[in-house]
Amino acid sequence: MLYIAWFVFVFTLLQIFIAFVNLIYRSKLPKGKIKERPRVSILIPARDEENNIGNILDDILHQDYHEIEVIVFNDLSSDRTAEIVKEYVLLDSRIRLINSDRLPEGWLGKNWACSFSV
Repeated sequence: MLYIAWFVFVFTLLQIFIAFVNLIYRSKLPKGKIKERPRVSILIPARDEENNIGNILDDILHQDYHEIEVIVFNDLSSDRTAEIVKEYVLLDSRIRLINSDRLPEGWLGKNWACSFSV
């Protein structure tokens, strides 16, 4: 039991020593501002989302970060999902609508949307 106590004690001292060395020799990042904000792509796989798609797009478009593109992949919706997205496409050029014409054998809708090549 005494060996375990010594092991824990030495291990704790080693951790404290490493933390102290890191504190003294830490490298500091240069201060500066990001000159360019990268563009972020947002993919929304949507199927029969008539009740939700407008709220989702509103929330995305009202974010503080504006360097975005929104791609809505309409997966054979039988409701007004595509029409609602088309209204948003006319209002904001950052939004695109892709309509799926089929679901390949063995695929699930959202997985197919995420793997679809734009």
